[in-house]
Amino acid sequence: MKSGASIAVTLRNAGAVIDSFVAYHLAIGFDQVFLFFDDENDPAFSRFSNNDSVTPIRHDQKLRQAWSKLPIWGLMGPYIDLEVMARQTLNASLAMELAERKGLKWLLHIDIDELFLPTQKTVKDHFAALNVGGDEVVRYLNFEGVPEREEIGNYFEEITLFKVSPQMRPPLSDAQSALLKRTPQLWPQFFNYYANGKASVRLGRGLQPQGVHTFARLRGETNVSVSSEGVILHYPSCGFEHFWVKYRTLGRFSDRFWDRPAFVANDAPMPLKPVPIVDCSGTYHLEARDVVATNDRENARAFYLKRTVMQDQTQTLELIRSGLLKRIPQPSEVVRRLHRPA
Repeated sequence: MKSGASIAVTLRNAGAVIDSFVAYHLAIGFDQVFLFFDDENDPAFSRFSNNDSVTPIRHDQKLRQAWSKLPIWGLMGPYIDLEVMARQTLNASLAMELAERKGLKWLLHIDIDELFLPTQKTVKDHFAALNVGGDEVVRYLNFEGVPEREEIGNYFEEITLFKVSPQMRPPLSDAQSALLKRTPQLWPQFFNYYANGKASVRLGRGLQPQGVHTFARLRGETNVSVSSEGVILHYPSCGFEHFWVKYRTLGRFSDRFWDRPAFVANDAPMPLKPVPIVDCSGTYHLEARDVVATNDRENARAFYLKRTVMQDQTQTLELIRSGLLKRIPQPSEVVRRLHRPA
């Protein structure tokens, strides 16, 4: 029995972790993975061209033509060359159409540095239960991976330590606050990136991506729930080389999301309102951009070690006991088993 569930992901410079991402999600029960290669010359594209469970799609003129026919093109089109989230959102919209044509029922939209972790039911049982319910969008809260050494190869195999979603624990006690203040990797901001989760959408209901985190009906209400049956494990910048490549690839991006639209068609809605990045995720993302932009690897390494890596095991154990961090070994075990020679 299949789950009827699929995944859409946009990727660039992902390297060998693509194989782990795909193998893991197919192994736990997803039926189809839509890989949108943001670099049309990505050499990894050919590795998936003969896999019936994977649909690889290049970022070429054919894809841009397909984008232009989507319901959200008028809103996202002005930003496609400025904002990676615009391309991700359009890719998710297209994946919804492709998945529905394949007879699939659900689409989960995540990034290439993320894994879905079922926590109570199998993937098949989880989506089977959703099929008989009334929910149209299901949100999953996210945990953020924590590197425990400077260099990480395949972070899906090597990372097992995670920051617990603030929405899954009580308000901070005085002792927890004091502990955080003694931990520069976790203070003044706990998560370095987003903390509002990701979502799956029921197909065939006229919904569209609303940014990269959720979905909604363009007009009218949407039935949304927050699930306790799964979480998103986010592995951002795990390993200095991954950190360096990420911010070299992103370049000198704006201090705001949805900044400076390139054009606005006559029949398009008003451009999206720019949102300061610090209002969404604090200062880490901007500080990382600026330190890598100096092209001084050692300075960037010092920033990365101080602000990202948890090397003190005594401190780590204290944070785990406090409930702020959690050891989650299961995905690493699955990935290692999948890559183990037969």
